[in-house]
Amino acid sequence: MVEVLAMGSYKKVVEIPYKFQQRTEGESKLSGKVTLEYLKQLKDLRKRYNKANKYQVEIWSTERMMAE
Repeated sequence: MVEVLAMGSYKKVVEIPYKFQQRTEGESKLSGKVTLEYLKQLKDLRKRYNKANKYQVEIWSTERMMAE
C-alpha cells in the first residue's frame, strides 16, 4: 500500500479503519525478517522518489503511527 501511495498521484487519501480479532488458530507470519524487508522497502522508496524530488516518502515509527 505504501508503494501504491508513493507512486500514485492522488488529491485525497481516505483511511478506513478496521480491527483484527484475536487469532483462534495458527500463529502470525510476521517476523523480524519480514519487518526488516518492509523497512528496506521504505528506505528504497524514499531514496527513489527523493532523487526525483517528486514525492517525499516519510519513514514512520510505530509510535508516530499510533499518535496519528
